[in-house]
Amino acid sequence: MCLSLAAGVSARSIVRSDDAFPVPGALYVVAGPVSFGGIQTEIVSMSLRASTDPAHSISPASLGEGTWEVDSFFDVFTELTIDGETSNVTLTGPVTSRIVHPPDPCKGTGTFDTEIVSMSLTGEVGGIPIVIGRDAASGASGERTVTRLPSGDFAVDSFFDITYEITIDGQGPTPADGPVRMEITGAQVGEFNVEVGGDSGDWNQLVPSASGGDGWAQPGSGDQWLPYPQPDDPIEDEQVPPNPEVTWAGWWNEWWYDDPYDPDRVKDISFSFDYTRPNDQEIGFAGITVNWSTTDWSINPPTGVNPSQQPPTSDFDPANPSVAWVGRANIGTITLDAANPSGHYSDSYRLPIPYNPEWVSIDVRGYNFNLANGQLTHECLPDPDIPDITIEQLDWPDVANSAWGRVKVDYNESPGIYYFNLSIDDGSGEVWVIQNLSIESQGGDQTVMAYFDLGVTDGTDVGSLSDYGYSIDSAPRAGGPTMAGSSIVVPGLEFHIGSEGSENVGTPGAPPRPSDKVSYGAGTDPNSGVIPDKDKFVNQPQGKNQCAPGAISNSLKWLQARGKIPAAIPTSIGAVGGVVGTTANGTPKTWYIKKRDHYKKWVNTRWIDAPLTVAKIQELVKELKDGQDIEMDLKGHVEVLAGIRINADGTVSLDLYDDNQTDDKSDPMHTSPLCGPAGTDYVDGMELERFVIECPKETVVGVSSFSLNTKLEWESALNAEYAHASIVPMTPPEWSEYMTLWNNPDLLEDPALPYPETTFLPSLPGEGLYVYEGDGDPGNPELPADGGLVMGWGTESDPPLAQGENYASAFKVEYTEDPDLSNCIITVAVTAPVGIGQVSLGLETPPLGSGNIRSWYWNCGVGPAFPIQSGVPTTITIDTSMTGTAAASPAATNYINAAGFNITNVQWILVDENATWMGAPTSAPPPGGPLVNMWNYWHWLMVSPKTTLTKALLTKHSQGPVIIKLESGEDPNVPLFWGWDEVSDYQIGPIAADDWLCEDNRPVTDFHWWGSFPGWRDPTPPCHPVAFHIGIWTDTPAQAGDPESYSHPKELVWEHICDNYVWNFAGYDRDPRRFDKNDPVGGTAGGNPIPGDDPVYEPNDACFQYNQLLDGDDWFYQDTEGEPNRIYWLSIAPIWDEDCDHEWGWKTRPKFFMDNAVSITAVTDTSGVTTWPPVLGSLWSAGVPLQIPAYTGPGSHGDAISWDLAFEISTNEKSYEEDPIPGDISGPAGVPDGKVNFDDLVVMAANWAASVAIP
Repeated sequence: MCLSLAAGVSARSIVRSDDAFPVPGALYVVAGPVSFGGIQTEIVSMSLRASTDPAHSISPASLGEGTWEVDSFFDVFTELTIDGETSNVTLTGPVTSRIVHPPDPCKGTGTFDTEIVSMSLTGEVGGIPIVIGRDAASGASGERTVTRLPSGDFAVDSFFDITYEITIDGQGPTPADGPVRMEITGAQVGEFNVEVGGDSGDWNQLVPSASGGDGWAQPGSGDQWLPYPQPDDPIEDEQVPPNPEVTWAGWWNEWWYDDPYDPDRVKDISFSFDYTRPNDQEIGFAGITVNWSTTDWSINPPTGVNPSQQPPTSDFDPANPSVAWVGRANIGTITLDAANPSGHYSDSYRLPIPYNPEWVSIDVRGYNFNLANGQLTHECLPDPDIPDITIEQLDWPDVANSAWGRVKVDYNESPGIYYFNLSIDDGSGEVWVIQNLSIESQGGDQTVMAYFDLGVTDGTDVGSLSDYGYSIDSAPRAGGPTMAGSSIVVPGLEFHIGSEGSENVGTPGAPPRPSDKVSYGAGTDPNSGVIPDKDKFVNQPQGKNQCAPGAISNSLKWLQARGKIPAAIPTSIGAVGGVVGTTANGTPKTWYIKKRDHYKKWVNTRWIDAPLTVAKIQELVKELKDGQDIEMDLKGHVEVLAGIRINADGTVSLDLYDDNQTDDKSDPMHTSPLCGPAGTDYVDGMELERFVIECPKETVVGVSSFSLNTKLEWESALNAEYAHASIVPMTPPEWSEYMTLWNNPDLLEDPALPYPETTFLPSLPGEGLYVYEGDGDPGNPELPADGGLVMGWGTESDPPLAQGENYASAFKVEYTEDPDLSNCIITVAVTAPVGIGQVSLGLETPPLGSGNIRSWYWNCGVGPAFPIQSGVPTTITIDTSMTGTAAASPAATNYINAAGFNITNVQWILVDENATWMGAPTSAPPPGGPLVNMWNYWHWLMVSPKTTLTKALLTKHSQGPVIIKLESGEDPNVPLFWGWDEVSDYQIGPIAADDWLCEDNRPVTDFHWWGSFPGWRDPTPPCHPVAFHIGIWTDTPAQAGDPESYSHPKELVWEHICDNYVWNFAGYDRDPRRFDKNDPVGGTAGGNPIPGDDPVYEPNDACFQYNQLLDGDDWFYQDTEGEPNRIYWLSIAPIWDEDCDHEWGWKTRPKFFMDNAVSITAVTDTSGVTTWPPVLGSLWSAGVPLQIPAYTGPGSHGDAISWDLAFEISTNEKSYEEDPIPGDISGPAGVPDGKVNFDDLVVMAANWAASVAIP
């Protein structure tokens, strides 16, 4: 497991964009002093700086597992005492480091063992050579910790425990008295030198040849010292005599990049240099300052400038001189004269700003000075003086320095409801401005943010508050929190709300005050709801006037992150803005209606209008708990509702996400009270209009399976009321696009067979496109007997048709979602009357009109040359796991496939017919009649998964469901099962059961069975049983010679409650009590009642397969006593909870073994007392056999057709026949008997040396 938390970053961490080892330019410090026994030498202090050249580092994450060494160079600065004299010494030399990198699931993060393998640092003191290294006998082991930050950067901590050795003037080496820690610091070191010539009348004459360093270099010129003129900062302000001849006022700067801008950290610097005067005959003067880049440079840089790639180009924004890009702190001045011609200068300093700047610089000005061996050490540190509270004053677009305040407080509390309070003192007294604002902690580090009244008039710059106090309490307070006793800076924050329709808010109303809160009265039942998976909600930064698309995008992305809607839906702020009509000026007020209409495939949208009531608030609480996304629509602004609480005092708090729309940072969630006046609700100073709720549709996203077979199903699809698909006519432009593909020889499987030239005539609902109910005129055999879809074209409203010309029409089946059809079977049954020349079926992926189509077409006519015979109902299947004409049965005449087609993203099924006009209309099914010139009939259309009927590997008994036999024979890829659903219920009965033969003592390890919910056709079950009761019973045989007798279960000897079963959609069924399987039409596309059929039937229920794998302790073993082959009975019945009101039925199948399946209606205990439900030892008391016609009592069984139930019983052991003992070739009965003995030798002897010719 990877565990890499930003909380582990220390004050000494170095933050980088990579995991380089050693960190280029890293500074290590040694906690001195270091003594060397036996010699009068001591290292007082020492810092070691790694080479800045990336070539001297490696990336362990890139190299992966292993032990890696790298040669680098270090510059060392040490204060060294030798024989009582202390000197500053610079050394340099090679250092070889080693890191051990384990198998890395964490992409380079974690803690790693390190070691300094060798070190040789050389320098000199007064001409005496010095060498410092590591003591080989003691080693120098260490650790390196790398943490991945939320920004994606790496924070690196490192140390070595090293025993140094020293060689002085060739004497040694002498080891140190013991190890010391050499530890990395977040400090970075910049090196510089600079020389400025001139004199008191000629300032700032930089000498480039003597000026340089390792700071930022100007692109092109490579200059590192850059001029920053200061025309408003005259030289005479310096501590030198005024000189009116001075004309060049300004500074020379050298810049170094530090760390990213961070308002929660500070900058410490230290610097040192040696100074001299180049012209020792003249006075020299040096003014020295430290500069830094400001917040404005990092947050609002000039257009096209990356503030992390270059330092500020001037002190102020030329377009707005009131905006400073550079901050400056005066370090001091040095006068170089005869009394002070040279020297060394050093100091340390904390920059006087409440943030860490990206850039720092050394600035110099003056004349006749040289600064050499300069070092600027700068370190980014957490600020211990920055409290965990921030207070800001909001600047609205048309009101700067408004009365609105915003407070942010970081806190860490256990999960639960708390109350936030804030008091401020602006100099006039203490005011309790936020009173018991309820917040809901999720546990861990969090932030509460809220708005309040600063108590000033608009336009007043607060600047700072003289005192403040806040608290987070577990119960409401009676008075304000304790004041901190210190002031706090209040910076400004630019905030833009946006506009909605004509409502350009600009500035909202008054900020919320405690007296404005709405209360529904003390004693209100408190309740709270927050969105689940809050960690998956990401509040994106928004541009100006993007509040509506920003809120919607945030909500939809949250649903995607939770898997509630497809990830492929475009949900960026830009994409959503296009949907709802957002422009640079805002979003229309009807955005929620546009949203509802566009995303209706994936979410159901409704809204709750203001003003709120307790009942409405409780409804919002429930919706949040149920995981719905909710936007809050205000007059002029839109926010996301993430939580709502109604408190015991009747007040209401709302957790909300929006953005200030003025920077690229994500704002945290804020909490606001519901405010009045009575009858009109306000939130965040704006009038509340409604809450818009999106509920992800409960249907399976992207469900592929459906069945259109009955009149009701066809009508619901034509009226856009079917759950998963609807029927719409194809338009002329869509047909034109379709034919363009069919006539492109590069797309055709057979270029010689394009689709015939034809004229398109639309078939519109209510005219040519309609549903026929079936059972037509018995005297007209051309009319189908089953219900289906008629598509007629060439009506009286169309232009006159030309005899012998081709005319076509088409419709589309449009999926509610765009499912994955990559492993499905599409089955259609079609009747093409005489005159129909072609039928095609295509699949199209979004976007509509892009030509992303795969399609097949079949020629129609009379004779073996035509795949579809005129006037004959024909079933067509397409296996979508295949391509080409061979994917279809009967094989298609031709096939096209466009390059952009994606079988995993199909949105439309295209269906068309092409006919030759014979000069006279034909009689279409009612109500079309002779007014329709050409027509075609679709009996049924089904899409179902291509499934395997069994998941068992080794079976003990198998009698799976029976597939309806089609004209082309048994097709296992068409899951249309022949059987009904026999109701079974463990709690109230009856329980279905069937007999099976157990032929050996291998254990029963798993069960597989099929079932349906009577009347349910959706491929997603309406609910699931909490468990199934599976029972095994002994057998009571039928009475020999009595045709009315039937076998049945006897005693329940084994049972199991399976509550961890798995299921899958398997197909649909046909009820044999209604349809004649041997009738091609009745068995596939329609239905003819069979003699004596049961009037109760279930057309086309969705069928599901269930699988249960048993634990070893639950396996069933056959009783080994008595006969080797035993008949048992298997019973399966669901166990329900109170939330499901659907029956479940076990799928029947034609008789397979021994006797009918049965329905158990009554059992007794061993004493004969009737009980229910069955338990171990229960005995059969009553029941009926499953048959057609249904059993009604004695006399109704003998001539009936017997039916069984669909199931398989599996084991995990092979049978003896599958895995016999070598040599076991015979036994007493002449067959293998499970052992090698004399019988096998007899057979071998009798056939010794026998042979047969091998062809």
